[in-house]
Amino acid sequence: KDYGVSISHNPISNMYLSFGTAPIVDMLEFGINICLGTDGLSSYTQNLFLVMKTALLLHRTHIFSSSINAETVFRMGTINGAKALKIDDITGSIEVGKMADLVILNLQHANTIPFRNMYAILVNEIESKNVDTVFVNGKIVVENGRITTIDRDKILEESKKAAYELWERCGFLKE
Repeated sequence: KDYGVSISHNPISNMYLSFGTAPIVDMLEFGINICLGTDGLSSYTQNLFLVMKTALLLHRTHIFSSSINAETVFRMGTINGAKALKIDDITGSIEVGKMADLVILNLQHANTIPFRNMYAILVNEIESKNVDTVFVNGKIVVENGRITTIDRDKILEESKKAAYELWERCGFLKE
């Protein structure tokens, strides 16, 4: 804390790799900035909504306490990440003068009803199907749940082909 160090907590990766449970609640109580990460392929997900839910459930189970809540975890997934990167003056929260990075969610799905607490819904219930529109620096990159900046189907097909060729070269597709 004295040196302004932030911790990137990757709960799904830690669980998958059997690295144990980081003492996140203790670090938060000491005032250390904790953000969330995915660790790429070692966690088998890039879904930050799932990471938030996992972080909340893991630490509530691990310490058998409600000292960590959905609002704290949501901040770990948003503004705390910007603080960790030292860019919280330009992004990480919705404020005049900051980059217009926004996610508009469609809450008209069964997973968000009944609606009682915004943070609880954001951390525990949101799935990719709820993402309607995404703005990055004011430009729409997802609209009506579809990526607008690339040809999604073409990228997926090219990715499948490249992955198959790599697996074949590595000898993993032998008959």
